[in-house]
Amino acid sequence: MISKNIGKILLSAALLLSAPAVMALGDDVYEGSYSQLKLDANVSITDKTDKMNLSLRDSDVQQVLRMFADKAGLNIIFHSSVSGNVTLDLVDVTLNDAFKLVLKISGLTYYLEDKTLVVMSKDAASNEIFASKNMTVIPVKYVDAAKIAEFLNKNIFSKKRMGLSTTEIVTVNTATNELLIFGMENDVKIAQEIIDQFDKKPASATYIVNHTTPAEMASMICNMLSPGAGGGGGGQSAPSSDSGAPSGFAADGGSSDIKLGESFTACTLSGSVGSGSATPFSAQQLKVSYFPQRGTIKVMGGSQSQLDLIGDFIKENDVKQPQAFVELSILELTEDGSKEFNNTWNVTGGDITFTADGNGTTIRHAKNESRMKIAWEMTYLLSTEKARILANPKLIVTNGKESVIDLTQDYLESVDVEFLQTSGAGASAVAQKTYNIGSDQGLKVTFTPFISPEGYVTLNIIPEYSTQAGQIMDTEYDEETGARQPYIAATLLARRNLDLKNVRIKDGETLIIGGLIQEQTNKSVNKIPILGDLPGIGAAFRSSTNNKVKTELVIMITPKIIKDNEDVNVNNL
Repeated sequence: MISKNIGKILLSAALLLSAPAVMALGDDVYEGSYSQLKLDANVSITDKTDKMNLSLRDSDVQQVLRMFADKAGLNIIFHSSVSGNVTLDLVDVTLNDAFKLVLKISGLTYYLEDKTLVVMSKDAASNEIFASKNMTVIPVKYVDAAKIAEFLNKNIFSKKRMGLSTTEIVTVNTATNELLIFGMENDVKIAQEIIDQFDKKPASATYIVNHTTPAEMASMICNMLSPGAGGGGGGQSAPSSDSGAPSGFAADGGSSDIKLGESFTACTLSGSVGSGSATPFSAQQLKVSYFPQRGTIKVMGGSQSQLDLIGDFIKENDVKQPQAFVELSILELTEDGSKEFNNTWNVTGGDITFTADGNGTTIRHAKNESRMKIAWEMTYLLSTEKARILANPKLIVTNGKESVIDLTQDYLESVDVEFLQTSGAGASAVAQKTYNIGSDQGLKVTFTPFISPEGYVTLNIIPEYSTQAGQIMDTEYDEETGARQPYIAATLLARRNLDLKNVRIKDGETLIIGGLIQEQTNKSVNKIPILGDLPGIGAAFRSSTNNKVKTELVIMITPKIIKDNEDVNVNNL
């Protein structure tokens, strides 16, 4: 004897359309409510709710169903596919429930046309005659009607569910976003229940951000909602403009082309309902947009729990970033030991005047000098230079934001020469030059501060200093002058660069970075020919220059953390 519990289990069997939404917020877990729909048609062959008891042994199924139709006052027609026997014991069930149970265990389905029951097997194809008899138009307001139509056709009307059409009977009017259902009353009822489940006005919320840019906050929200794009049946699109992104748009929302009120889509995430053999239904998309000019973020779609999660995330992360006033001094200390020693001889008398030093000899006609005069002149010069300030900027920096001080200039880095052969009589090679311009000669400082609540500033600092060390010269033939003319082929730079990480400075103290030393020594000797080479006395006929230059780059950084009045007031409470 089939127990009463088995009958109750059969009556309650249904497919769960949407699983509970579970979202993590810190250590708390929020579980949304379940939503459940019965996907079989609502069997209602009578309005009577009287309970009955029934016991049958190996009874012909047609006779059993004929008995139910007689009690309901309906006509009944059997398709040729209806056959078999049934054995059952039912206690305290309604006529509708008994009819439904017999159909289920016998693999049958039915249609109710006016006051006539049409019963056939689920595999019978003649039900198409009834399924396409009526057309019902159902408007869809908020979601894509085509997606609901696909879901209904694939998961409801093609699964041979009892009392429903077993073919794809739903299409869509894309112009009006309406569903067209070519079926009977039961088909329309189940379709309307599913539409009511999914066709809901999307939740939306607008958030104001005060201390971060809308683009940065929107990007953090997208990463929080979907760290791996495409995971878990969802997807994440790339940022785009809702009203035509300007060509100069940057990732941080900074662009001179941004229009008033223009919004940008940071990401669009979509999920699907369905698993296994069920066709998924693309639910309402969650779209995160931001308005650079308004300083707001707009979130549309998703669930209220997701909006609450986003609101809590913004409240937690849209905090004021600490700032610091940084005084940066960059000096170049120089020791110049330039020494110059010159010997000059002047001889006058007779008809000529003779002058000789280390740089050459000069002979001129005398002016009737009757006596010969000899003069020896010695010159000793010493020059020194000490220091000069290369840069002394004062600026306000923000925690975690890179700042750049660029005092570089353009210079001729190199020259590429290509010789082109001309044709015809008197052909010659013509030099075509390509000038390569460099832009890093001078001083450039890049640093990123990290300001701690304990009163320390940690810096990542990259100072780069380059000066001209020399030039490589070359010559080329000048057709106008007929001589070879010099030109700069390349410029050589001397560089002093550093890359310092996590340099920690206390508020108000000064960090000094030194030791970037360059040293250069030049020595030249000029002499009077023959006389300057004589042992001993040759020193009187030579001139020499010694130039020794030693430079050191010194960087001094003094940060001072800025404290707002409101912060001071809060700390004093």
